[in-house]
Amino acid sequence: MKEFLKGINISFSKSGELLILSFLIYLVLSLIWRLIFRSRQQGNTFSFLKWLLFLLVFNLILGINNLKAIFQNKVALTLNLISLWMLLKHFLKGFYQNYYLPKIKNKNINFIYFDLIIISTFIIFFIIFLREVLNINLSSILTSSAIITGVVGLSMQDTIGSLISGLLIQIEKPFSIGEWIKVNNLEGRVVEINWRYTKIQTINFDYIFIPNNSISRDTLINYSRPISRIYRYIDVGINFSISPVRIKSTILEILKQIPEIAKNPLPRVLLIDYDNFRMIYRIGYYIDRFEKHRQIQDKILSSLWYAFKQKNISFPLPKQNLIFDRKKEKTYPLDSKIINILTSSTLFNNFSSQEIENLLLLSDQRTYPQNTFIFQQGDRSTELYFILKGKVEIKTDKKQTIAVLGQGDFFGEMALLTEEPRSADVLAVEDTLCLVIDKECFSTLLAHNFNFVQNIKKVFEERKIDLEKYKPKHQAKDTLWTIFSKIFK
Repeated sequence: MKEFLKGINISFSKSGELLILSFLIYLVLSLIWRLIFRSRQQGNTFSFLKWLLFLLVFNLILGINNLKAIFQNKVALTLNLISLWMLLKHFLKGFYQNYYLPKIKNKNINFIYFDLIIISTFIIFFIIFLREVLNINLSSILTSSAIITGVVGLSMQDTIGSLISGLLIQIEKPFSIGEWIKVNNLEGRVVEINWRYTKIQTINFDYIFIPNNSISRDTLINYSRPISRIYRYIDVGINFSISPVRIKSTILEILKQIPEIAKNPLPRVLLIDYDNFRMIYRIGYYIDRFEKHRQIQDKILSSLWYAFKQKNISFPLPKQNLIFDRKKEKTYPLDSKIINILTSSTLFNNFSSQEIENLLLLSDQRTYPQNTFIFQQGDRSTELYFILKGKVEIKTDKKQTIAVLGQGDFFGEMALLTEEPRSADVLAVEDTLCLVIDKECFSTLLAHNFNFVQNIKKVFEERKIDLEKYKPKHQAKDTLWTIFSKIFK
């Protein structure tokens, strides 16, 4: 203890003066910083300047012209080491990592490199502190702590493995921040890579923390390389009786109408296998945004169903289920009454019998008992309803009846057109049978029936005045047909 005190070689009063001086400088600078930077975030970003000013003011007061004497003072040397390390830490973490790279350079942040620099600098400064201030011989410490180091290393081998794996990930760069990867059936976008784990965000906006050593052991799939577009595929089974040429052309025609599917590379359809009761086709396509792949897959499968129904292409079922499912198949007899009701309406005028049959296959028929709401104000449904039998009342939010519709009338087209919530209640005043047309059915009819396009245009232009009553003035300039064209382009 005496040798240690002798090695310090500075009086208690002198040490106290230096500590008080450093505390006062830091306190004054902190108050000035609070006045300059009202926002804590801005203050943290530029806090490295505070430590730079601390170093300058502290050493200026001690005397810039006598640097040798300053660094011979062990308390002053300790304060300078701490200030230099804080300056470097706040510069890298606060300014360079959190402000300069993401906001000015718009680059991804490499956390491991920054941590490595900060830890290495801390170790160097700590070694200097041990040797120059405490006069400790490091070789004796390292020799005596070899056994302790071995025990700690064995107990923390998983953590150490993750640290080494994190460093290797940064060196080899199998993925980068922002890319979509899959590890051990876990899919997500990389949002952070640090020493111990890699953090990914799933398409459900959940965070998953994967240890780096698990990534090194398991198979890694990088969806964003070698090209940024992501390949997806869907397998569908089709009846043996339909030629592959017809199937492939139908599917490719559907894929061309989906804007989210990339045009380069082009989508492709391959016949890959024969099953017991069907031919298996693989639909391969590229997308730009992985997080949208479920919505795109839903759009493809829904469009396939409508297109196959229209072209009488069936999805085969297992043989043991064929008899059971035929009883449940939707069939609507084409009696003359239904044909007359549909063709005499404005919507389906000039439809042929085959087009009427396609309409009934693609749509649905629903019966609503008396005093049942078909939909209510604020609902998000987008179907169009055509009345085959019965009557309905259109009511406002004040429960006032504004219209009564019967056989041959239709309603609900405004929600289908604008994709906005329902603006009124519709109540069945007697047992009512409706032909229900959803958006996919509506789009299919538009794509394959020119008469239907003209009928829709005529109906929507006639109802322009009704739309302007419910729309703000700045939107009234757009006609119904203009809005319709934007949605069903």
